[in-house]
Amino acid sequence: MLDESHQGAGILTVEYGRSAESAVGDISVRTAVLKKGSVLNGPPVYGHGWSAAALAPFTLRSGTRPQAAHDVVLGSDLTQRAGLARGDTVTLVIGSKPTSFRVSGVAEPDSSLDRQSAVFFTDDQAARLYGTSGKIDAVGVLVSKGTRADGLADRIQKAVPGVVTYTGDDRSDVETLDVGQMQAFVSRWPARSAPP
Repeated sequence: MLDESHQGAGILTVEYGRSAESAVGDISVRTAVLKKGSVLNGPPVYGHGWSAAALAPFTLRSGTRPQAAHDVVLGSDLTQRAGLARGDTVTLVIGSKPTSFRVSGVAEPDSSLDRQSAVFFTDDQAARLYGTSGKIDAVGVLVSKGTRADGLADRIQKAVPGVVTYTGDDRSDVETLDVGQMQAFVSRWPARSAPP
């Protein structure tokens, strides 16, 4: 059974014995980085709550996780492309509004992300920027080693009416991070609504 313990992005508790360790609600906030007044070239940039960093997984290489509304952790590729470092100020455009943030840290994914770059906010700030309280795009379920994802997916579908589950290569249909990088199972709720 899924028990939502945090509105918007954040950790969700999954109770399926030892097969599922936890689940992370993820939202994707499309953003752009300004460098010298122009949008930075390269792959698209998506913002997430810090809890979603566990999905790729991203490892904090320097600094700290975002702790205040104007703190962000940038993916290492984005940091390099933008010429930024921990402690610098970065201007992000979300919607049409440029806003300054302090780079509190730099995170690196286990494997390179070629199709996009990541920015991590506090979970609360990501939910505010997303603009729809209590809504999520996807849930990544982190499983114990040796767990059969298809069996867990079947149990989740039976427990949560209307949920659509994806495992293996099919995860690319809903993942925000590069295909195959997550060591997780992903569920998607229809119409961008939070799980029941």
